[in-house]
Amino acid sequence: MKSLPQRLIQGRALALAAVLVVELAVVAMLVLRYEWRLWDGRPVVLQTIPVDPRDLFRGDYVILNYDLALPEELEANQTGEGCRREDVWLVLRQSQDAVSDLLRAEKAVPTGLAADEAVLKVGVGCWRGVEVPDSIRRYYVPEGTGRDLEKAVQEQRVTVVLATTPDGDATIAALRLDDETISDERLF
Repeated sequence: MKSLPQRLIQGRALALAAVLVVELAVVAMLVLRYEWRLWDGRPVVLQTIPVDPRDLFRGDYVILNYDLALPEELEANQTGEGCRREDVWLVLRQSQDAVSDLLRAEKAVPTGLAADEAVLKVGVGCWRGVEVPDSIRRYYVPEGTGRDLEKAVQEQRVTVVLATTPDGDATIAALRLDDETISDERLF
């Protein structure tokens, strides 16, 4: 029979092991969710447009904005009294080689998509146009390479390949410079 101090030490060790397993499981789920989107998501290619990011505290990164024009009926609702931000799902015709085409915008998650269509969830706000989620807006780069990439974005030579889920969530899968892949984000 074990003494009380031995049982307490053994109990604490088991509790510590359980906490560590839970923490590792949470981290693994975050990584796997990101990777699953990259592997299973439908590819969408968007043209970037220049934005001037300046933040000394976050390291080198480039803010990406996308050339997404809203349909006229949504554009008309973005000014005047009572204007508010709302979620919109853009249906895009996916393409591996060319920039994807915007087919339509819907105010709910679209269903019954064709095999070559993908969905991107964006926000539409008063006088701001399309607001893309931060997951596809910021792209971190190796130190010292941000200015070169910003210049290429300003020259509209950069496109981004997004991996999208059926509900419109997106992750940057790759960056292309002059139609050549310069960065692939997959870990596996």
